[in-house]
Amino acid sequence: MQWVALLEKQGHFTFQNINMGGVVKQRILSAIVALSLVPSFAFSQEASGLSLGKPLKPRKPARTVGETYIEAQKGDWVLRCIATADGNDPCEMYQLIVTGDDTAIAELTIFSIPAGGPAVSGANFVVPLETLLSNPMELQFSEDVVKQYPYSYCTKVGCLVRIGFTADDIEALKKGDQAVMTINHMSAPDQPIAVPISLSGFTAIYSQLPPFRGQ
Repeated sequence: MQWVALLEKQGHFTFQNINMGGVVKQRILSAIVALSLVPSFAFSQEASGLSLGKPLKPRKPARTVGETYIEAQKGDWVLRCIATADGNDPCEMYQLIVTGDDTAIAELTIFSIPAGGPAVSGANFVVPLETLLSNPMELQFSEDVVKQYPYSYCTKVGCLVRIGFTADDIEALKKGDQAVMTINHMSAPDQPIAVPISLSGFTAIYSQLPPFRGQ
């Protein structure tokens, strides 16, 4: 009866003010309801007039130049980027590496580098300041592949290991479930600390890493 109420509201008529029999009034109401249903039913059966929609590029949220944001996340990896004025935002893969009791022990970022060299991607490990620097960091890619990397320098937040990953290194990371980072604490140089690095989501995020665009 919404049509009746609407017509009454617009001043077309008021059933209370029309002197008619109950049967006539009921027939008028039935006719109005029937007419209101015909167009919608007819249009619902007509396929030629349906719109398939116009494809548009998703609108990206407005960002401040220099703002760091998460572009994608999969498993234990994220793709974080920095907003630029021209929209060609540089991005890197990132994982916060934690021990078995969820204590943060290191950070790992992987980034694009210029093509043509022996390495296909660069990486930075940041480990605690108490790390024994005379014992290079070890990274186990698989059961058969383990590599050793020297420390570059330390800052107030930690010590840095700069790595160049080869194509074989990346393939091993894509195929594995986890890598293992091994470091030594200066208070116990003979007790290596092995920390697993989750590779869940590695392949998906690596595939979204944009190519090197220069400085």
